[in-house]
Amino acid sequence: MFRILNLQRAAISLALFALVAFGSAVAAHADTVTFQIDQTGGTLPAQNYGTIKLTLVGSAIQVEINMNAGIKLIQTGQDASVAFNSNLSPDPTIGVTGLPSGYSLLGSGVPGSLHMDGTGFFEYGIGSTFGANDAGAVQSMTFTVTKSGGFGSVFDLVSANAAGFTFSFDIFCQSCNGGQGATGFVGVKTSTAPVPEPASMFLLGTGLVGAAAGIRRRRNRK
Repeated sequence: MFRILNLQRAAISLALFALVAFGSAVAAHADTVTFQIDQTGGTLPAQNYGTIKLTLVGSAIQVEINMNAGIKLIQTGQDASVAFNSNLSPDPTIGVTGLPSGYSLLGSGVPGSLHMDGTGFFEYGIGSTFGANDAGAVQSMTFTVTKSGGFGSVFDLVSANAAGFTFSFDIFCQSCNGGQGATGFVGVKTSTAPVPEPASMFLLGTGLVGAAAGIRRRRNRK
């Protein structure tokens, strides 16, 4: 009797766990992801410089870049201030809205069209009119990326180039170089871990619920 009760409780617990995991998988597919900006192009120290967050809003992707205090997004001698790729094929023509004053969309989806020193080549970029000492350069920005037909996932804009970078940023780091300040390129290197498919989690959850119900029926018959 006690053994059956214990089995029943275990099955119910597993079923509840599976249903919670299923909900988590659905939430993950609701699409938001945050990456740490902690890789460098070779001239700046290895440390955390900020974050970039991508969120699927309808069929558009909202991008939030938040650099740490004292770090500005600039453009000094290379092809963009912010650069990224798409994993879609063919590479789509995108639009961008919501950029701060002094920043604009660059690139048209041509692989390797934008060079970001030390972090490789990219398809798309946000250009800037600001250098290290310009007051208009921003520490953070939020903008929305669109394309014809819309995006299906934030990971449509997460694709590593030949150097392994998915995002690159031209920055002025006030605290670098012993507090004297320095410019350079930082970015994100990432390999995307697969998200459990909601259908698979649903089958697991319903199977465990069925097992719990079977144990209950057996106990009632006895």
